[in-house]
Amino acid sequence: MKGTCVLSLVAILLFTVSCTQQSLQQSKTGLDAAIEQMPRPKDFELVATRSWTTSMTAGGQTCYYAEAYAVFGTSLPEKEALVTYVEELKALGWASEDTIQYAREQSLVRGTHEWAGVSYGGYGTWSVQDSAYAQALNTYPTVVLVRLRYILPARDGC
Repeated sequence: MKGTCVLSLVAILLFTVSCTQQSLQQSKTGLDAAIEQMPRPKDFELVATRSWTTSMTAGGQTCYYAEAYAVFGTSLPEKEALVTYVEELKALGWASEDTIQYAREQSLVRGTHEWAGVSYGGYGTWSVQDSAYAQALNTYPTVVLVRLRYILPARDGC
């Protein structure tokens, strides 16, 4: 009896890990497609991208996130660069999110899984530690950070 319980627990654990890996891979596949579709406006140079996956469980629901940062350098002034990039995203079907928008950051959504944040200025701990970001600051008058998320099962509820 004890051996059967242990085998059952191992089977449940393996099934859970397998489902988690599959869901993380699905979110990564969605993110990769979003990255491929990212606009490359004139006067913007893609300096670096970084991506990862993670999951979080709260209230009995597990959400799976694939996230990426894309660093762009440009000679455009900061506000013009932000507006330019946001307009390029809107042309691809992205819409402004129904949250407070800030002068230096805009949030957009597309479909039920995608979220994007476009900003300029300081970007927190990640940017301080990233050599490509530091190089971009030394090379370009303006650095724009585009954060992408692909969320499963859906943005709403996660």
